Amino acid sequence: MRILVVDDNPEIVEELSSTLRRRGHEVVSVTGVKEALVALATMSPVAIVITDMRLPEGSGADVLRMANRLHPSSHRFLMSGEASSREIDEARREGLQAIFWKPISLKMVIEAVRDMDKTMQRRDTTAPEEAATTSWAQ
Repeated sequence: MRILVVDDNPEIVEELSSTLRRRGHEVVSVTGVKEALVALATMSPVAIVITDMRLPEGSGADVLRMANRLHPSSHRFLMSGEASSREIDEARREGLQAIFWKPISLKMVIEAVRDMDKTMQRRDTTAPEEAATTSWAQ
């Protein structure tokens, strides 16, 4: 599964990315909004976007907005140490599905990614008439 990880803290990016790679995922890691927007424009498809909320050159909501536009079937997760309710509402409008509060639990992120992977596999093998009623809820 192709995953985009966005955080301005290189240690978080490296730890999360290497953990996901060890589990067999293709991970693209970036540290800012501009890099994330370029990655989203050039990657295809993106299954999951995991972004920090407060980033240089913009916000995680900007990243989620572009993911929503370019990869509407992607799953969108947010990491934050201190997001305001306004910021979270903005991210929800862009399809936010889960928030991981910092310091993040790698176990929780891995479980969420595994759940998304299972959901996507079921969607791929479900008959078309059943697929319309299948959904994942956080």
